[in-house]
Amino acid sequence: MRTLLPLMGMLLALAGPAGAQDQPGWDSLMMVHIFTASSTLGGDDPFAEQPSRYAARNLGDGDPATCWAEGAAGRGLGERIHILLDGRPTTLSAVNGYAKSRTTFAGNGRVKKFTATLLHAFNLPGDVTEVATLYHCRPFPRRPVIGLNDTAAPQSLPFPFDWDAVREDAVRARARFEADLGDEIARRREGAAEFAIAPAVILRLEIADVYPGTKYDDTCVSELTFR
Repeated sequence: MRTLLPLMGMLLALAGPAGAQDQPGWDSLMMVHIFTASSTLGGDDPFAEQPSRYAARNLGDGDPATCWAEGAAGRGLGERIHILLDGRPTTLSAVNGYAKSRTTFAGNGRVKKFTATLLHAFNLPGDVTEVATLYHCRPFPRRPVIGLNDTAAPQSLPFPFDWDAVREDAVRARARFEADLGDEIARRREGAAEFAIAPAVILRLEIADVYPGTKYDDTCVSELTFR
């Protein structure tokens, strides 16, 4: 039987009412580590130093014998991974499925298609917990589909966004953010010795189609890296 830990809801509660409330036109997103998933098979304790068996953190550990496995009912369509990007990558590399062995690869589902969304994200001072950072996010308008081959071998794909266009849109998003949250920004800036809005870029990958497993409904990915 699957156990689904409502991680995002728990973290939003930790952030407190001021941080958890969405502003019009903006979504609130808690990032735990570099990788955060909408669900995890068996659950994941964000306070633990070591990731759980199927945690999203496994996607960046360099070991194809570990994986992220979504924890929703069915084959995981609509489940999401959020990745806090460092710099402006031009390549996305993936190891699909649970690549520990031929048996685990065939037995579990693999991603056939991801819908990709790039999020302009902004963090206000104070919007943090012990393990996570709260971002207010607005999507870049283009949402490309990324197709993955049904293989456990590493596969490399072009990063599906034009960084020049993203940079131009980020300027508009920042202006919109400061206008939409102007009252809150002014309240927090008042009396603060230092005040800085921290921008970030977050990639959302949503499972749009899968290669079914022969034994389990779980859909898995072993590695995601960006260069």
